[in-house]
Amino acid sequence: MGCQSTRLPGIWKKKQGFMFAKPQAEHQWLERLTGEWRFVHECQTGPDQPPQRSEGQMSGRMLGGLWLLLEGSGQTPEGDAWMSQFTLGFDTAGKRFVGTFVASMISHLWIYQGNLTDDGRELVLEVEGPRMDGPGTALYRDTFESVDADHWVLKSEISGTDGQWISFMTGHHHRVTSSDPSDRWIRPLTRCEPASFFIRDLKRETSESGCWSWPEVQRCPGVRWKTAFRDNVIFQELPVKYMLLIYGNENCWTEEERQACMLESMGVCQDLEAKGKFVAASPLHSVATATSLQIRGGQKLITDGPFAETTEQLGGYYIIDVDDLDEALEIAARLPPAKKGTVEIRPVFDVARVSEVSDCDIVSSRELKFSREEVFAAIADPERLARWWGPAGFTNTFHEFDFHPGGNWRFIMHGPDGKDYENHNVFESIVRPDLISLQHVCPPQFHMTMTLTALLNGGTRIHWRQRFADAQIRNAVAKFAGDANEQNFDRLTAELQRGADGSAD
Repeated sequence: MGCQSTRLPGIWKKKQGFMFAKPQAEHQWLERLTGEWRFVHECQTGPDQPPQRSEGQMSGRMLGGLWLLLEGSGQTPEGDAWMSQFTLGFDTAGKRFVGTFVASMISHLWIYQGNLTDDGRELVLEVEGPRMDGPGTALYRDTFESVDADHWVLKSEISGTDGQWISFMTGHHHRVTSSDPSDRWIRPLTRCEPASFFIRDLKRETSESGCWSWPEVQRCPGVRWKTAFRDNVIFQELPVKYMLLIYGNENCWTEEERQACMLESMGVCQDLEAKGKFVAASPLHSVATATSLQIRGGQKLITDGPFAETTEQLGGYYIIDVDDLDEALEIAARLPPAKKGTVEIRPVFDVARVSEVSDCDIVSSRELKFSREEVFAAIADPERLARWWGPAGFTNTFHEFDFHPGGNWRFIMHGPDGKDYENHNVFESIVRPDLISLQHVCPPQFHMTMTLTALLNGGTRIHWRQRFADAQIRNAVAKFAGDANEQNFDRLTAELQRGADGSAD
C-alpha cells in the first residue's frame, strides 16, 4: 500500500486504527510454520484410484510478525514443476485468521478465513473455489495441524453434495535441520525431480526435461555428494570422515628422507585443505617418549614406552573428510609413509547419532549373526516385514508401505486372541543400512529409531528406541513392550535364517 501521510491526517503520529498492529497470540501460532521444510503430499483422485504423490520443499517466514509467507515448490506426478505461495495472518478486528493462496498451475485466487480449534493444535480455514470435477464452485477446508516443533500436517477437504467433508489431500512437512539424521542420507531422489529441489541457488546441468540425469547425479560446486542406485531410487550421501593411522619402523628413515617425507606430506595436506577434505593431521614423537596406562583392580599401572613391542610403531595420523573408502584409499596411497610402512584406514564413528536415554524411552537391543545389509533388507521388504513384525502369535495385514521419508506405513496387527490393532506409522529418516526412524502417529504415539551397528564378527547389533510424550504413557506401555520386543527379535532372527536358507521370497 503506497498511501501518503496527507491522505491520512495524523495517522503516522497517532498510530491508531488498523495501522501499526501489534502481533497477538494468534500471530505467534503462525511462527510454528516458519523455517525450511521438506514435504510429501498424497492426493486422492477418485474412489477407485491409487493416491498420487507429490514431493517438494517449502520455506516459511514472518512479515513484520503479522503475516506468514509460505513459498513452496515441487513436481506433479506427471513430472510438471510447480510453485505456490500461502499468505496467512490474523485479522485482529474481525477476530479470525485470513489468507490467500496462489499457485503457478492455477489461475484462481483462493481467499481463506477461519480459526484455531479449542485445543490450539489445528488452524482450520475454509474457502470457496472452482470445483475439481466440473463447472461451478465448492466449499473447501484446509487444516494446518501442528504435530510438534519439527512436523506439521496439511489436510485438504471438499464439501460433498450431501454436506459431508471428503478428504482428498494429506501432506506431511518435516523441518530441515542440521542435526537431522537425514543430513547424511538425504531422502530418495525420484527419477524426475527438479534439480532445485535439494540444492537451491546452485545451477546444475540437467537433462532436457530439467531433471537430474539418471542414474548418475553430478556433484554440485561447493557441496560434495555421493550417489547410489538401489531399489529403483537414488540416494544422496554426504561425505564420511576417515582416520589414516601411519605405522612404520621409525628407524628406517634417514634424516634427509624424514625431512623430504614431512614436506611431501604437508603438500598433500595443503591440497586436501584446498579441496575441503582436510580435517587434521600430525606426526607423533618417537615411541621412546610414550607412556602407557592400564587400570587393573582399580589401580593405575603406568609404564614407559608403547603398550606392545612391534616392528612397526604408530608414527602419526590424518583425518580426512571424503566421499567413500575408495577415495580414502587413493589419498592414503599418496602418503610417503605408505612406501616404507603401513597406512591403516578406519572410519570415524559419528557420535552425533548417540542420544541420551530418558525416562520416556523404551530401549531394546539384540546382537544378530547377520550383516547390516541382511537385517536392513528384512525391514525394507514389506512381505518379509509382515512375516516377523510383532510379538509371538501376531500376524499382519499391510495396507500401505511407502518406504521413503514422509511415506506411510498402515497395517493391522491381528492378535492371537482375535483382536485387531490398527497401526499407522510415518517414516522420517532412512539411512541405508544404518538407521530407520519413524513416527507412530496413532495412539499410543511415539517416535521410534532403529539403529543397525556392524560388529567385528560380521554380525549386527539392532537397537530400538521408542520415545513417548511422557513417562506415564511410557510406563504403561513398558509393562508389555519389553517382552514383546524380545519376541519380535526372535521372529526377526527366524526370518533372517529363512533368508539365509534361500526361502525368504
